[in-house]
Amino acid sequence: MSSMNNSYTWVASNINLNRVYFKTFQVFVQAPIRPSSILIGEVLAGMVKGLFASVLIIAVGLLVSPRFFLTPLFFVTLLLNCLLFACLGVITGMRAKSHEDTATYSNFFIMPMAFFSGTFFPLDRIPAWLQWIIYVLPLTHANIAIRKEVLDAEAVISLLILGGYAIALGFYGSSLIRKYNE
Repeated sequence: MSSMNNSYTWVASNINLNRVYFKTFQVFVQAPIRPSSILIGEVLAGMVKGLFASVLIIAVGLLVSPRFFLTPLFFVTLLLNCLLFACLGVITGMRAKSHEDTATYSNFFIMPMAFFSGTFFPLDRIPAWLQWIIYVLPLTHANIAIRKEVLDAEAVISLLILGGYAIALGFYGSSLIRKYNE
């Protein structure tokens, strides 16, 4: 959850503030670089913020619990999660009309997803009619894959879904940057 929140929030706020208030995003768009390069730079910066917050939480976990261990699948999922939500942050930053709008997107999409995606309680305790909606959410698949000890079929499916979301959101974010004019 920390990787999601920090990757998303930093990018969405940064782009929106630079675009709407400081008017510095226009300099990026006018520079002789491709929109995908701007996207990659913003996403990588967001990933670093998300990974930094995650490393702090992991360090506490390693200090507190002697049975705390990390698998390669954990790190792959963590990176994909940061990538996906940084791409979503680009989209939010580009679409939001004001800084308050970024908070609105967070309150109505990111925060509920954090609570209903299996972060704090098992998904099997959620009513059946709501489970199909929850399995559409990307954080659900991040939670599934991050808790796996081995790469089984369920983890592969979750990683593919996360990768698919990341690619789709990346292309959409890049197209928003390409079409940008203010």
